[in-house]
Amino acid sequence: GFAVKGGNRYSRSQLDVLVDQAKQMGLAGLIWVRPGAPPLSSVKALSEAALAFLALAFERLGYRLSVFATVLFLVGAVERRPPLAALVYAAGISWGSFFLFNGLLKVPLPRGPFGL
Repeated sequence: GFAVKGGNRYSRSQLDVLVDQAKQMGLAGLIWVRPGAPPLSSVKALSEAALAFLALAFERLGYRLSVFATVLFLVGAVERRPPLAALVYAAGISWGSFFLFNGLLKVPLPRGPFGL
């Protein structure tokens, strides 16, 4: 990692320009943190929103659908992976972890209104 002198004064749009430039150079992106009270981060706000959704959706949609939607968002929007890769990854994580916990370890998980 590195620190940018005066970088704490960059606006969100200026940070987005830097992220785009990093992608043009072949990087997956940039993770930025702005010190302050409270500190701001490119990852923290999206992760908190995803976890809040998961907490609200868990009982209503069931384990597999809520985890699928959360992982799809995190992999597709945050990690910016191709849509097909994000779908495959989200399906594998949600259905695979359900099988592990519910099937093998016998941990009861909510199934939601569709039995999923």
